[in-house]
Amino acid sequence: RIRRVKCDLARPWCSKCRSTGRTCDGYVDEHAVLRGAGAPDGEHDATQKTIVAPHSCGVTSLPVLRRPEKQQPRGTSAPSPGGLQPFLILPSSDTHNPWVMELFTYMSAKHLSEHHQSELWHTTLMFFAQTVPAVRHAAAALSLVYRGHLDRGSSHHASTRQHLSDGLGATEQALLHYNKAINLVLREHAPHDPFSTLVTLLVCYMFNCVDQLAGNYQEALRHLRGGVELARSLSATTSTRSHGRVADYDAISEMDHLLSQVVRQIRRLDLQAVMFLVEWTPAELEMASGSPLPPPEQGFTSLEQASDHVDVLVAQVMDLRNKSMHIFPTEDDGVVESVKDSILRRLEVWHYLFDDMTSQQLQASNTTPGSHDTGRGYSARDRCLMVLLHLRYLTAWTYLSSFGPAREIEYDAYLPQFQQCLALASEYGSLRESSAAEYGSQPTSQMSTFTPEIGLLPALFIIGAKCRHPGVRREVLGLLRQHVTKEAVWDSLVTARVVERIVEIEESGGPLEDLATENMQDIPAWRRIEIVSWVHHVAGLVPARERIELMWRFCEGEEWHEEVLYLD
Repeated sequence: RIRRVKCDLARPWCSKCRSTGRTCDGYVDEHAVLRGAGAPDGEHDATQKTIVAPHSCGVTSLPVLRRPEKQQPRGTSAPSPGGLQPFLILPSSDTHNPWVMELFTYMSAKHLSEHHQSELWHTTLMFFAQTVPAVRHAAAALSLVYRGHLDRGSSHHASTRQHLSDGLGATEQALLHYNKAINLVLREHAPHDPFSTLVTLLVCYMFNCVDQLAGNYQEALRHLRGGVELARSLSATTSTRSHGRVADYDAISEMDHLLSQVVRQIRRLDLQAVMFLVEWTPAELEMASGSPLPPPEQGFTSLEQASDHVDVLVAQVMDLRNKSMHIFPTEDDGVVESVKDSILRRLEVWHYLFDDMTSQQLQASNTTPGSHDTGRGYSARDRCLMVLLHLRYLTAWTYLSSFGPAREIEYDAYLPQFQQCLALASEYGSLRESSAAEYGSQPTSQMSTFTPEIGLLPALFIIGAKCRHPGVRREVLGLLRQHVTKEAVWDSLVTARVVERIVEIEESGGPLEDLATENMQDIPAWRRIEIVSWVHHVAGLVPARERIELMWRFCEGEEWHEEVLYLD
């Protein structure tokens, strides 16, 4: 006879869970992982950002993927990852600190696709983090480094080492999981095995995030480039598998569907990397540039399709500006003008198709009887993405249109466009708060966030650096400092400090509060910074040690200036 152990309702895990090793079905609360670390049991400081969670159970409680109620007919569509269910959830990879995977579940994974929210991608990510050791260790490393980002700027920053149960600091533990993931990938990777390729791509994606958060930007780019090369090799593998046995159709279709999700994320990061690296050329840029936009009578069918197209166009704009940094269009320079005009036409076509799609959707939602929509036709998340796509388009159009022989003076003619971009950025921030409230998440203004995707920061930097209107610049600084966030290698605090220093230099070199520039014309061309770059050094994720090596060159000068800045 089997002796049954009853649940004694003890939080967070009862004696039944502790004695049998099962996963507790209840008491999992998203906000529980945000309790203060230094408070005694039952007492928590709401202002403290250090992450802790109960650690009385060796198995982390994670959501289980459920099977679909009915099997889809063969050949109708690719099976959804939501139909996968692990027969075993791996034990916690860190039995001393089981909050590590809790944090990844409730925070890291939710913000990895901050600007392109996808439940399908989140489900796939969590499924492999639950069941595949290499991905699980990579997720643990990301969670530990992400915790350091959450602690950034907190008065309790020093508690990161203190509150890890096995005596290791967050950085040391992250490195331990990082190396374990590498060893597992090297040991188990098979070049022509689809599942092995999928795991390797997921680990590349995770490692890119880990190194971006840790400030190891060169390593992050190596992981991204490796993932891109592996993704490009998949076409031949997929073609070979397509000639396999008919009995394997479901497995092939499911695997291809999973691979396509990961490849989509890798390619998006590859296209967006041109936003912060001058010498970066996206692997898909030439291939993507040959694919025309949908004809006007067809139009876009989804926001994701519109996003894919505008990402390519923005990459083309940045690629032209980066490669032609020392070439300025003149009457005889027909090549650059021709490329510039071609991209501008494509941007205008995109804008027409985008406006047409959104207006049709809004009209349909307003005429549908019994609609429970807000009257605007889209959810809060969709409206966030709409505003962000509009901002990307307008910033790229302005940045390319102002590319002319007058160099930095050209930007003065585009003040209305810069002001419109700033308004879109402000609207996006408000909508993001509304979206967080709608979906029951913590408002982003109350926490530090990270995403490997590009969102607001490059656009705000271009506005702050190139629009010389003093009011616009100070509004940009306010938005950048609204909350701590990282988008790939872009850091909001670092970007704000760089923009602030540019303003100080251009508005006669004094402290920002002492400057008295009243309009753009007060800044002559010779005092305008034309090219600026910087390297952000992070030492142990301690804010006081973060420094910025800044380099710049004035519009009418050839000399490079260097300076070291420190974050307060």
